[in-house]
Amino acid sequence: MVKIYTIAFFSGLAVMGIELSASRLIAPYYGSSLFVWTNVIGVILAALALGYYLGGKLSEIKPHVKSLLVILFIAGILTAIVPFIIKPLAYVFAFDPSMFGSVSAVIVIGSFFLTVLLFFIPIMLMGMTSPFLIKIVSHDRIDMGNVSGRIFAISTLGSIVGTFLPALIFIPIFGTKATILIFACVLIVMGSAGFLPKKFYPMILLIFLSFTQVDASLKSSKNMITEAESAYQYVQVQEDEEGIRTLVYNEGGAFQSLYNSNTIWNNGHYYDVISLTPQLVLGGGVAKNVLVVGSAGGTIIRTMDGLFGNSFIITGVEIDKKVIQIARDFFGLDKIGAVIQEADGRNYLQFNNSVYDVVMVDAYSNQMYIPFHLATKEFFKLVQSRLVAGGILTMNVNAPSDNSKILKSISNTLMAVFDNVYAIHVPDTWNYVLLASNEEIDFENLQKANFPGNLNFTNFAPIVADYAEKLDRDPKVRILTDDWAPLENMTDAMIWEAIREQLR
Repeated sequence: MVKIYTIAFFSGLAVMGIELSASRLIAPYYGSSLFVWTNVIGVILAALALGYYLGGKLSEIKPHVKSLLVILFIAGILTAIVPFIIKPLAYVFAFDPSMFGSVSAVIVIGSFFLTVLLFFIPIMLMGMTSPFLIKIVSHDRIDMGNVSGRIFAISTLGSIVGTFLPALIFIPIFGTKATILIFACVLIVMGSAGFLPKKFYPMILLIFLSFTQVDASLKSSKNMITEAESAYQYVQVQEDEEGIRTLVYNEGGAFQSLYNSNTIWNNGHYYDVISLTPQLVLGGGVAKNVLVVGSAGGTIIRTMDGLFGNSFIITGVEIDKKVIQIARDFFGLDKIGAVIQEADGRNYLQFNNSVYDVVMVDAYSNQMYIPFHLATKEFFKLVQSRLVAGGILTMNVNAPSDNSKILKSISNTLMAVFDNVYAIHVPDTWNYVLLASNEEIDFENLQKANFPGNLNFTNFAPIVADYAEKLDRDPKVRILTDDWAPLENMTDAMIWEAIREQLR
């Protein structure tokens, strides 16, 4: 029975380990949004269901441990191939959004077919394990209810271990490719025990080690200077011919941070607009603390540091530890005195009682998606409670037009909490900078701003002030709450709106 329980444990471990790794392998091409996770979980469950059914059928024909181990060996071989065919297959399913009328449709359809081709058959083969094992032990036991319960319990225990190993150990240390190869090797070694002599085991290990020497990069990029995998996303740093660096997440639909070692000026991008916000408070001489939620590569922090020096304390909050390290190594954040906290922005505000003159929210996940819990009425009330009297919340929102649903929803939600909400459309971009305060904001402080040594900002500040527009609440637009905030769907609609405009 020890052999039976061992097979059950490691088979369960491999299923969950591969499922967790599957989403990470797909993330560089389709992100790791709700759509991708739905496909991964759905395909895995469908494969397991078919595996249970076929395993039951096949176990009636060949109810032998050796037969099952051969099946698991094949599953291991197919799994070991996966990391090396992901790149070409991903580009095969890189559909043009105009074909479907929806960016989400591209993500859903592309990631679905990719997941099916990569993982359906090996997971289906692994799904045959439990019915096979139950059939095998039925020849010798009469307490089948007891034994089958143990088999499922031990298999589930293996799945629990397989859930934690990738996230906590394997992926952070070895990366996604090696993690999948580790689970594949578990299946190959276990399966080979059924028909290969022990003298072949060193050969299996040698083959596995040779696999690890193959190109470990998940996604090739012409301008990539480094890449990393974290618990949250796939990260690249790219550098163009002029030496300007960008921080890119997952599928690469946009960049999160910008860095030019020669200047803090970002060519009038939204970073420059947001970085001027403290001037709206500094004009009154009261700014002391500024919080940046979603500091990423630290572009905003670096720009503010260059503009205002030590005029106030800057605290950055970034959930991804590896992004913080990349910001220090490749984006000059190590040269700035700002304090960077590794935390979720909302969680940090909940458990930190500090008050701020300005709270800046520039948090995005999976490239284009604002985390819903950082755009709800409850979150904005939390920010309000951490602002000094006259303090300002400023937020970057991607939207192709003033009428975009996502922009209206977020601004309307802000107006449900703050008395005064303003929008600044950054010229020639999708970026809207929203500012909210319980006091009216005096943009004259930007009109008369002077930044010695930074003529670009001195000339830019009055332009920003001219673009500021006070918003009125629209009673027809629904408020975003923790219970209802479909920002992924709104983002999809936003992107498709822009694509339609380009096609006209």
